[in-house]
This record gives sequence, C-alpha cells and structure tokens, in this order.
Amino acid sequence: MQKYTYLCKNTRLNGFIIWLFLFCIYLTSFGQSADFADDIVFTKRLNSLNLNIDLPYNEIVGEHIRFITGQGSLFAAKSLGIFFTERKYIVSALKAAKLPKELQYLPMFLMQTDGIRTDFWQLPYIVAVKYGLEISDEIDERFDIYKSTPAAIAYLQNLSEKYSDLWDIIIAYANGVPALESAKIRTNQTKDIWVLYEQGNLPNKTIIPAFITSIYIANFYQSHHITPLEPQKNEDNTSIIYLKPPTLPIAQNSVAPAKNLPKTTAPAKKEDKKKITYTVKSGDNLTKIAKKYNVTIASIQKWNNLKNDRINAGQKLIIYQ
Repeated sequence: MQKYTYLCKNTRLNGFIIWLFLFCIYLTSFGQSADFADDIVFTKRLNSLNLNIDLPYNEIVGEHIRFITGQGSLFAAKSLGIFFTERKYIVSALKAAKLPKELQYLPMFLMQTDGIRTDFWQLPYIVAVKYGLEISDEIDERFDIYKSTPAAIAYLQNLSEKYSDLWDIIIAYANGVPALESAKIRTNQTKDIWVLYEQGNLPNKTIIPAFITSIYIANFYQSHHITPLEPQKNEDNTSIIYLKPPTLPIAQNSVAPAKNLPKTTAPAKKEDKKKITYTVKSGDNLTKIAKKYNVTIASIQKWNNLKNDRINAGQKLIIYQ
C-alpha cells in the first residue's frame, strides 16, 4: 500500500513537471504563433489586391506592417488623411501621363521618411530644377503639390522609358539610377527585389518593404481600426505635409535631403542659447529662416507654438542660437 501511494505521488509529480514544461513551451512560442497568424492574414490580403505589381511578402514586410498599425498608427492616420485628400489629383495626373496607377502609393512611402523635408514627392534638388521647379532663398516649389506633381510625373515618365519593370522605376526613384544600376551589377542583374534589398547595397533599400506596407495600409487600414485624419490646408487648399514619422523600422535609410536645406538635427534646446526675435518678411518661409539661423523647422515651431508651417509677414518669431 505504501509502495502504491509512492507510485501515485511520483506519477502526479511527473505529470505536473510535464505540464509545466509544455506550458513553458506554449508561452515562448505564443508570440511566434501570433506573428505567424498575422503573416497569413497579411499575405492573403496583399494577394487579394488587383495590382500590376508583385508584392512578395516576408517577415520584413510583416515587421513594418505591425509597426505602422501599432506604435505608428497615429502617423498612419495622418499620412492616410493627406493621401486620400490628394489621391484623386495624383491618380488623374498618372493616368494622363499613361503611368501605372500603382505609383499613386509612392507618396505614402515618401511621407514615412525621416527628416526636415515635408514636400509630397521628396524630389532631390537637382531633379526638381531639371524638371522646371523654382528653388531659391525666396521660394521652393517642391512644397506646392500642384507644381511638384507635374515635375515628379515627368521624372517618373523618364524612368519608365528606361525601365519596363515597375519595381525598377520605384527603386530608381527613391535611390537614383546609378544606385540601382550598381545594385543590379552587384547582384548579377537579379529581378528578385529581396536579393536587391539584402545584397544590393542600396542607400534607401527601405523603399521595398515600406512601399508594400504603404499599399497594405492604404487598402486595409480599417481592419486595424485606423481612421484617416483630415489634414490642415494651405491657402491654396492643398494639404500641409508636416509629419513626424515613426523612427523604427519605417524611417531607416531615408531619402537624402536637398542640398539647400538644413540638415536634420534634433530640435535645439533653449538652455544656454541666445534669444533672437525675428520679424518675418515678405517671401519668408520656415525653410529659409531655419537655414539662415542653422536650426530646424521643428525647433522654430516648438519655440513659437506653431501648429503648421504657415507664417505671415510682420509676424514675430523667437529663435534660440
């Protein structure tokens, strides 16, 4: 009887140990299982879209989607608001130029880049000037959606004459033709965008997962309970694009800022700095003033409680140097 009791206790103990072991395995694998379930849903949704571009899914895209629908959901709501407000005009311009409708999602990616630039198409200085935009100390037409869009469309048309593959056009737009050509040589002219991502040494390789994420979020934002926010408008009724993008993983390897704009830095602090009162002149904008005093637009807005980039002649601005 004593032996039987011992065996029962020993069996219960072994059973408890096995149960504890299996429970620990469940806990450690739960996150992976959840991610796996997400991956299945994300893949199915992307495959359901009737688009003329391959959207090859992998864990990198999954990481971007989970981030932008989670920690970056507020940014997603703001960028979606701008995207949907200007979408009709962009699609119409693409159609008139006989360019693929899938390029409408390109600004969605460009708004995810980190930096002081807040123009819709993120056109580099040289490209913008080449396609007819006026850029000087007084004006920068890249910030005008209705002027910058024709320039961006012309640039995309030029790329489409060189490349027949839509991914080549998109990657070249975000990285430049020389960078894409170098990446192709480095990867033996591969057509696999993930080989280009891993081995091509592209300066802005994030275009690949972020562009797929942009398409996903523009089509399935409601499934993540994200509501697009109405953007603020300029006097010409175009959207003011002033966003603070999430830092990871979306904003890695962002488009290089234009040469005539101040470098991206952390907003300056007031402590131990000289206070300057600047009177806004006719033709001034925040980019010009930031460059003049070597500070960021974000700093000027913070110091003066500005909700957007609109300023008026005669307005007093506080600047710390």
